[in-house]
Amino acid sequence: MTNPWKKFEDARYLSFQETKEGTNFRVRVTDSEGNARTTSFFLPKMGKRELRKKAMEKRDEIIRELTSPTYTSDSEMYFSTYYEQFYLKKPRVMSLKNTTLREYKRMYQVYIKERIGNLKLNEIRKNNIEKLINDMVESGNGPSQINHVLRHLRKVFNEALEDELINRNPAIGRSLTPQYRPKKTNSLNADEMNRFLDLLEEESTYWRCVGYFMAFTGCRRGEIAAISWDDIDFSSNTIHIRHNAVKMKGQSIVVEDPKTPTSVRDIPMAPDLIPALQELRAEMPWSHYVFPSPSNPGSPVNPDTIYAHINGLSAKMGMKLTPHMFRKSFATLMKRANVDVSNAQKILGHSDVSVTYGHYMDVDEQDKRDAMDAFDKALNNTEWRGSK
Repeated sequence: MTNPWKKFEDARYLSFQETKEGTNFRVRVTDSEGNARTTSFFLPKMGKRELRKKAMEKRDEIIRELTSPTYTSDSEMYFSTYYEQFYLKKPRVMSLKNTTLREYKRMYQVYIKERIGNLKLNEIRKNNIEKLINDMVESGNGPSQINHVLRHLRKVFNEALEDELINRNPAIGRSLTPQYRPKKTNSLNADEMNRFLDLLEEESTYWRCVGYFMAFTGCRRGEIAAISWDDIDFSSNTIHIRHNAVKMKGQSIVVEDPKTPTSVRDIPMAPDLIPALQELRAEMPWSHYVFPSPSNPGSPVNPDTIYAHINGLSAKMGMKLTPHMFRKSFATLMKRANVDVSNAQKILGHSDVSVTYGHYMDVDEQDKRDAMDAFDKALNNTEWRGSK
């Protein structure tokens, strides 16, 4: 990897790296014992003379700190500081596609910042990364998302290595391969699903339609939140899944492309969903989104609001309800109806049929009884028993 740092004019111990927003500086000195000590700082865009003046003042201040007898080798730069002020402003990172940058920032906000953001860069060890992975597993994240986050962390720490802020990458090693132990998510059987649909009759048209979407399409809550009326085709009774809504901490809701290419799909509308959506459209003819935010009608509803409302129906149902439960229930009930698994995969938007089979389709007691009945019939078949 090419070193992006360049010597800053004729200044000793100081190198720099220009970005669109300003300049990263790095100060590197060697103490009397031959130990290299390095730290970095950032200055926003300004005039050349002012930049030189402030850079030299900051350099001198840092050199005094680095060569002080009381200086400790623990870097004062926290992971969050490095990530937000340096990593994201590196030219090679800023040149990435907007969708890639948005995904990096989403992963950082959702999975990384709260877990290791408050740790100093050279205090982060493998056990910190292992704990992050275990937390993601316990939260129900699959191996694909976990590996995605892990690959990103490796890139970030590799940049910190090149910046000489750490001396090893804590996100590298076989022991960091996630052991997938997803939380058990129950699915609703047919009786429970019908009871839920009856419960929706007490809800407003808005929330009844949200519930119908979960029950009759198996969509992710972010996909439901992002659906606009342009995605609803009443002429063919088809729903076009084209976007996904994501809420990142401290930011507004972002409507972006779905998580995988196979998530872009068309879903036929169930008979019960059609009149409910038509009623909702008549109630909100002004809305671009099918489910606008109650507090900001020009934006889609927050996916977390969907979670909270559905979870709030748990007491009436006598069981814990989550949006993801309906996605799994949809897959399981399709299996019970003898729907081909490849068709279920396409409707659910899974990239691999093994995901549909392995993590979404429950095998219940009735499935087991049916399997044993089929085995018993085969065992007692005269022709079968007489074959050699």
